[in-house]
Amino acid sequence: MKADVAPPPPPHCDWLWCGSASSPRCDWSVFWVWFCHWRLEPSVSGGAIMAVASLLEEYRRMPSITRAYTSACVLTTAAVQLEFITPFQLYFNPDLIVKKYQVWRLLTNFLFFGPLGFSFLFNMIFLYRYCRMLEEGSFRGRTADFLLMFIFGGFLMTLFGIFASLFFLGQAFTIMLVYVWSRRNPFVRMNFFGLLNFQAPFLPWVLMGFSLLLGNSVIVDLLGIAVGHIYYFLEDVFPNQPGGVRLLVTPRFLRHGVRLRVKILYLQLRNWEQL
Repeated sequence: MKADVAPPPPPHCDWLWCGSASSPRCDWSVFWVWFCHWRLEPSVSGGAIMAVASLLEEYRRMPSITRAYTSACVLTTAAVQLEFITPFQLYFNPDLIVKKYQVWRLLTNFLFFGPLGFSFLFNMIFLYRYCRMLEEGSFRGRTADFLLMFIFGGFLMTLFGIFASLFFLGQAFTIMLVYVWSRRNPFVRMNFFGLLNFQAPFLPWVLMGFSLLLGNSVIVDLLGIAVGHIYYFLEDVFPNQPGGVRLLVTPRFLRHGVRLRVKILYLQLRNWEQL
């Protein structure tokens, strides 16, 4: 039977503020465990609590940039699906950015991957997988450098997008991440839907061929490969050449900002463990 009266919320969860200086900290997972316990039947609530807690724990373990970007993409698509916003408010339009000061389009065109469907799920899986492997692999302990790659790649794609008349660049950004990961892991064996076996550096080209088979334009894929190769050359190839230097140097303010964020997350984690 459902409870007629809700049980008291967990300690320190009166207003569900997180990290406020004037309010005790509460994590959303605590709220959801309490909600499931109150709203669901006893036979169901146990499994639901475990499932929700496991999902939230996995979400919390995601590296920060991967978590932020994938969350923004999913929330943007959900907002479009629920008709809170429309794709016409998100797409890349230089005229509206310059003349109407709609600067959010510089970011939102990277967050929308189309309506819910196979293409969206396909892109989200690859985005999550390779963004996370990069951040936990070659960029482990180098969050500021990883953020610089995001800024550099987004800047170049925006420039190319002006001349190529591209409206959404999220798929190109995903291909860029895949390309950089594949070049830094050249000996990894890949299997594509159980049909093809190949080395990791061929993965971006296989994805482009798959996109072509689905009837999509390959311009977006080629843009992602081109930007990924430029980053890979400037970061991994040119500095190791005779007389080469590292041109992509992370600014000091970006490093300080990331360190401050890490300290805040560390304090939040300690507060969570004390609950």
